[in-house]
Amino acid sequence: MLAAHEHAKLGRRINDKKSLKLFQNIMYSIDETLAGHQRQRLNNILINNGGMSSDQQQQPPNLFVSEKNKMPGIQSVTPLWVEKAIMNGFVHESIPIWPSVVTAGSTSGKQADI
Repeated sequence: MLAAHEHAKLGRRINDKKSLKLFQNIMYSIDETLAGHQRQRLNNILINNGGMSSDQQQQPPNLFVSEKNKMPGIQSVTPLWVEKAIMNGFVHESIPIWPSVVTAGSTSGKQADI
C-alpha cells in the first residue's frame, strides 16, 4: 500500500524490464471531445499494451488523455504522449515542462508570450 504522498508508477519507464506492460497500472479515460477515430486508436493502443479503460472497469482513472482539457487531480497527457510511448518503448514523465524566461529568450524579466 502506498503512503498518501506516494504515487503508483504508471507504465514502463526507460530502465524497467521489457517484460512489464508499457501501460501497466494505467486506468485511463479519453476526452470525449477528441475525434471518434482518434479515441478508438488511443483505446486500441492503450488496451493492447496493458492499459485499462476506466469506463469499462467502472473505476476512476489515473490518467486522462486529452488535447486541451484537464481532469482535476488526475495526470493529464496528450494523444502524442501515448504515441511517443509506443515509438520509444517506455512512458515519459507526464509533468508539463513550461518554458522559463531564459529559454523563451526574454530579457524583460517577465514571462514571454508563447
